[in-house]
Amino acid sequence: MRELVSSTHYSQVRTLTRRQIEYPWLQSLDASVQSKLQQHVGDFENLTASREIFDGCTAGFCCLGTTRKKAGSAEAFRHVDFDYVLETAQLAHAAQVPFFHLVTSVGSDAHSSFLYDDRALTPTPSS
Repeated sequence: MRELVSSTHYSQVRTLTRRQIEYPWLQSLDASVQSKLQQHVGDFENLTASREIFDGCTAGFCCLGTTRKKAGSAEAFRHVDFDYVLETAQLAHAAQVPFFHLVTSVGSDAHSSFLYDDRALTPTPSS
């Protein structure tokens, strides 16, 4: 986040998060740089309500994720790590955001015996 806010490539950085996030390092930056960051807290069970955040964006970076322990089950983990990410990408696409970057788990592998296997990457019929 610090890199995006500090970058001269972006005049504005919008975040869509599940909760308000404090960035202690932000206070050390120039006020004009600090003002580039606009945080939006959204309901991830109703992401379409936040679709306007993508309007006019030139790039999207998705860093959404959780752990299986925090999620509580494989299904809940998949809901966060796959369904939310897919819907976010679809909203960015609908807003014609030209670039969408997904930052994922280190070492993710479709052939892993963990949750990132072929079944986890295959959309469910409702997706």
